[in-house]
Amino acid sequence: MLRNPSTTLLLAAVLVVGAGQTVVFAIVPALSRSIGLTEVESSLIFTASAAAIFLTSQLWGRASDRFGRLPVVLFGLVCYGVLLAVLAYILRVGLSGGSASFVFVGLIACRTLHGALTAGVLPASQAHLADESDSKERVGGMAAVSIAFGLGSLVGPGVVELLAPLGTLAALWCFSFAAVGLAAILVVISRRRERESRSPPTVGALKLTPPLVCCLVVSSGFHIAFLGTMQITGFIVQDRFHYSAAAAVSLASYAFLLIAIAMILMQALIVKFKSDQARSLVIFGALIGVAAYVTALFDFGLLGVMSASVLLGISLALVLPSVSAIASFAASAHGAALGAIGATQALGFLVGPLLASYLYSISHSLPLIVDAAILLLCALVAAGLPRGLQYRSASKLPGDAQRSS
Repeated sequence: MLRNPSTTLLLAAVLVVGAGQTVVFAIVPALSRSIGLTEVESSLIFTASAAAIFLTSQLWGRASDRFGRLPVVLFGLVCYGVLLAVLAYILRVGLSGGSASFVFVGLIACRTLHGALTAGVLPASQAHLADESDSKERVGGMAAVSIAFGLGSLVGPGVVELLAPLGTLAALWCFSFAAVGLAAILVVISRRRERESRSPPTVGALKLTPPLVCCLVVSSGFHIAFLGTMQITGFIVQDRFHYSAAAAVSLASYAFLLIAIAMILMQALIVKFKSDQARSLVIFGALIGVAAYVTALFDFGLLGVMSASVLLGISLALVLPSVSAIASFAASAHGAALGAIGATQALGFLVGPLLASYLYSISHSLPLIVDAAILLLCALVAAGLPRGLQYRSASKLPGDAQRSS
């Protein structure tokens, strides 16, 4: 499955998207103050993008069912590259003394279009791997997509530092060109591999089966808890250890790095050791997540923070690809189901940080308690999922690469 050249390029596309996202998160907040934007206006830029993804992710997944995986990925990748260039241009106008109000409106419009037009890359890539895998490969296929995105998240900040001498916007231009160039390579590879053209199949509406509803609940809960945790980690470190702002940012960054490394390593094991027991992985992962938040509740010093980070990374690695795998089996339209799962990440971005910040203002331990309760509820919901991955046939869709022999 992973030896297919088209699959490798799709994973590369996910890596570019993951890297580009972290570059945007690294650059835009830092430059927004120099342009004259407030912290609230800066956060609204990202909220607009998340809202657009939430509204369109399932639609793009359904489009990949109807028109093929590669066309949706190609369209999203080209739009991704173009809109990164537009973002860099708008920021340049702001840094050159342009009106802050004009720049703010431009950034909101750009990021809204970004969310609306590029949301199909991830679910279409996942659906492609779902098409190419059987029950024992499915969780590993979803994990491979997650690994690609995670590696991109690690690569992005490094590229920002590497290209810093060329200007603060150089990394945005870099990934803009990378996205468009990769799309061109995908076009060439896909044309070489396709030997026949077929008319699009008729795809029915997405049916919210009980397993799919369970998957949506679990995925929403995990993203709300995790993205809320990202929002308050710096506060927890600063308040618990009485660090300066700079030292708190540094320690929080190391904690996020540990989460990413633990997640990638565990998912690499999932890819290597094939299993169709996705339900068990979800339940086990949710309970590990509960252990992570319980560990974080107690003041075990720096070792406690690092242990909680590793446990949380392992939890995410077990749960997220397994939920996606189950969802892809719960509906004959892989793309639509995975698009719906992708929308839960945007929902987490919209709800998680606001909920965590509000709870933290009441009590510093309250968000951790609530997150532990959310993941425990996710484990109970996951108990209602099928024991093993149950295959529902779905015809191979046009525009996809042929299964490698």
